[in-house]
Amino acid sequence: MKPTRDYLPPAIFTVFIVSGFSGLIYESVWTHYLKLFLGHAAYAQTLVLSIFMGGLAIGSWLASRWSAKWASPLLAYAVIEGLIGLGGLGFHQAFSLLTALSFENVIPWLGSSSAIQAYKWSLSALVILPQTILLGMTFPLMSVGLIRHRPATPGAHVSMLYFTNSIGAAAGVLASGFLLIPHVGLPGAMMTAGLLNVFVGLATWMISRRIEQVPSLADADAGAGRAGTKGWPTGYALLLLAAFITGLASFLYEIGWIRMLTLVLGSSTHAFELMLSAFILGLAFGGLWIRRRIDQLADSLRTLGIVQVVMALLALSTLFGYGRTFDLMGQAMGMFARSDAGYFGFNVVSQMIAILVMVPTTFCAGMTLPLLTYLALRRGVGERAVGGIYAANTVGAILGVAAAVHLAMPVVGTKGVIIAGAAFDFALGLWLLAVVPGRKPLAVAAALGLIGFGLSLTLANFDPQRLTSGVYRTGQARFDDVDVLFHRDGKTATVSLTRERTMVKLATNGKPDAGMNSDPEGEPAPDELTQNLSGALPLSLHPRAKSAAVIGFGSGMTSAILLAHPQLERVETIEIEPLMVEGARRGMMPRNRAVYEDPRSVIHIEDAKTFLSTHGRRYDIIVSEPSNPWVSGIASLFSEEFYRHTVRHLEDDGILAQWIQLYEIDLRLVASIMRAMSGVFEDYAVYNIDSYNVMIVARKAGKLDRPGAHIFESPHMRAEMARVGILDVSDLVERRIGGKRLLDPMVIALGVPVNSDYFPYVDVNAVRARFKKENVKDFAALSLSNLPLQEMLEGETAPASGKAVGREIFDTALHKAQLVRGALLADSPGVLPASASRDAAMLLYAAAGCPGLRLGRDWEAALLHVMAPLAGRLDAQSLAPVWNRLLPARCQAQLTPDQLRLMALLKAVSTRNATQMVAEAEALLGSEKTADDKQAEYLIGVYLLGKIALGQSEGAVRFIERNSQFFGGQVRPSLQLQWLQAIARERSRKYQLSRAPGARK
Repeated sequence: MKPTRDYLPPAIFTVFIVSGFSGLIYESVWTHYLKLFLGHAAYAQTLVLSIFMGGLAIGSWLASRWSAKWASPLLAYAVIEGLIGLGGLGFHQAFSLLTALSFENVIPWLGSSSAIQAYKWSLSALVILPQTILLGMTFPLMSVGLIRHRPATPGAHVSMLYFTNSIGAAAGVLASGFLLIPHVGLPGAMMTAGLLNVFVGLATWMISRRIEQVPSLADADAGAGRAGTKGWPTGYALLLLAAFITGLASFLYEIGWIRMLTLVLGSSTHAFELMLSAFILGLAFGGLWIRRRIDQLADSLRTLGIVQVVMALLALSTLFGYGRTFDLMGQAMGMFARSDAGYFGFNVVSQMIAILVMVPTTFCAGMTLPLLTYLALRRGVGERAVGGIYAANTVGAILGVAAAVHLAMPVVGTKGVIIAGAAFDFALGLWLLAVVPGRKPLAVAAALGLIGFGLSLTLANFDPQRLTSGVYRTGQARFDDVDVLFHRDGKTATVSLTRERTMVKLATNGKPDAGMNSDPEGEPAPDELTQNLSGALPLSLHPRAKSAAVIGFGSGMTSAILLAHPQLERVETIEIEPLMVEGARRGMMPRNRAVYEDPRSVIHIEDAKTFLSTHGRRYDIIVSEPSNPWVSGIASLFSEEFYRHTVRHLEDDGILAQWIQLYEIDLRLVASIMRAMSGVFEDYAVYNIDSYNVMIVARKAGKLDRPGAHIFESPHMRAEMARVGILDVSDLVERRIGGKRLLDPMVIALGVPVNSDYFPYVDVNAVRARFKKENVKDFAALSLSNLPLQEMLEGETAPASGKAVGREIFDTALHKAQLVRGALLADSPGVLPASASRDAAMLLYAAAGCPGLRLGRDWEAALLHVMAPLAGRLDAQSLAPVWNRLLPARCQAQLTPDQLRLMALLKAVSTRNATQMVAEAEALLGSEKTADDKQAEYLIGVYLLGKIALGQSEGAVRFIERNSQFFGGQVRPSLQLQWLQAIARERSRKYQLSRAPGARK
């Protein structure tokens, strides 16, 4: 007769995969939630790990105490899964309410930093601990339930449950970061996990109803076998201690490896999720491998001792292979195209690198819990062994996390953390081998350990040129010509200071965040312009400012620039990582001396949101200059919730200055940030710093002023700004791209969601943009437009004179126009850039040769190329001698009608005559000779600008609809035309709404 198949284990293993899947969704999403409250991803990851492990420990301990009293552990498991699910479904609402009450009502009254930290960590624990306790009960209850019904092979069943739960967890963390959060946000991901738990509970309840109840396993005298070989304890106490030590060591490894691999894979949220899944994957397959062997082992304790020794040696080996991971990532970066497909490949390689580093060791770690549980069961401890071993292991994990982050990492660095973990595992292995018969394994293990630790301490040195390479961005595994002046592992990040010739850079996790040329006579570093303008620009826009706060220390130069103006009475700089302050002191002196020595300067080591809530002060200026949005946790400083929190700490006329990098980001991400700001501040304007960085300056209430010249009254400020080419206020005005009224239509037209803490559009998409090397130079280039958009649509500026200004580090449109004008009038086109020089030379040659020289299409293109920038920036009086120089009366007589119209159009632009601009552009666009794409684009821009300026946006929209080849065809229009199109449609919409029946007059 054919035996009946046993369906109970497969059914239980299946639901336990789903349980593990949802469990790691919780851990992943809780990290996202808590970094919003705690202020930094590293703190959130540490806390979530600690509380997660603590809850598991408490839950496991409770299960060990109660499971024997419950007639049906599977039914209890089903109820607990249902409760976990209900908690997940209501988590978002509870978290939002509690954190809002905390920031608004509790934290402002606590006063001291230590009290605030204690409160925040306690509340965070309270929010997630109930669910983690319930999660901690699931593994022991499921294990006991299965073992009761299938007691013949307890080791195999525990191992398989460990595998299924872990493999589900490895998949859950990836699904959370790469699928759920991008598509349904944090609330949707929590609800998904909650619904999965409810499903698991219902499924397990149905399984429990179909099987008979079985009495609990006998609980033999737990003291049996306590006095063992050589006087060592060999009973349950030893097994609990072993579980504790291996849990501690494993999480020392995890924290150490994450910090190490952050320098290889990057510090993005997705990189952390890939590393976490690799860690869990090793645990899963270790449990699977031991499953078929555990019940046949001749001496399980000896096996456990050998596993501990091997695990320690494998952990030490990662120190020697670490340098090679930089080479692997460098090769991968060179192999993949900067595309979506390439990004997928990049993540696969990142996962493979994490697996190569972590899995050999965690494979051994995955065997330890099943082995310890099996040993306890075989020694007659009973059902309580499952929960007790699990609880002891997780208590060790908690201590490992805390010790690694707050004690070992700042003192001995990542290498020391890994060696410490290996030392715990190795000592445990020797201890276990010492209590079993036979000296040979002990002697071999001791010899191997002596060699392994000796080599690790003396030869496993990390190459500073690799650690500071930022290979995940640069594709370069090592920079030979870079001197590493400072490299330290902090609590939240690894900070380094490097020098390449005279250029000094300060970096976090391999990403440069500040720079300076140490040679005072040399060209300033690119970052210096950003650092100076981040302080000077908002100060120029707020002539009455007395107080300022700077979020993010960086080089300290922004705060120093603010302190250069005597009108400020207090400048507070907020930085979460103290090593940044130390690194800047070592590398950026004397340029940042004021931030350390000026009595008006105060440095706070704190999370920005917490600091603002704690102190409750209001400022005239807040400068926010965090690192790039792809860095884990940083995107929350670009969210709508952060801006709403910040605006409460501004005076009524206060302004926020937000630095945004335009490299390694795309326009949609920038638009998402701008939408977040626009919904909070009454007015804002965007300023182009250097085509790779912009500053958004937003005013809490009222209209934003124009930059004022008062900042140049300070000799110190004047000298600092002159170093980066900012000589007077016109150099600031010319950088303005546009204000809220002009930019909002384009931002809205892109159709991107507002960047939010709970729907983190920027966080989940920024790392892809980084890999693809996206940039938004076109957006910054709007400030270099040939068209006077701001003057005609906002009335912000007036045409400038032709008086030349000094040389700038970054050429504004005005500076370029003045340079071209001067070269033309001096008959010296050679001083211009190559393309402009050729066109200018052609125009001068034609002017000298007419009327005998025919002026053809090449001349028209040259005239447009040279004169359009001048017409858009200079006034008609400044341009009059240029027209006389290029088109003397003898030349004008031979111009064709279209050429005359082109000249008239350019003059109309220079006088801002919208009516004539529309007429001349329309005539030229209707000419059959207008075939040049660049000329057509300029004419369309002039036409649309004129129509909008005349209040005829509906006519502009009709023109856009008639000319679909420019706006809806295969060739994507320039960003400038997209901008004008968006403005036209928005103003037309508002006009139509105003004329609708019932509209308010």
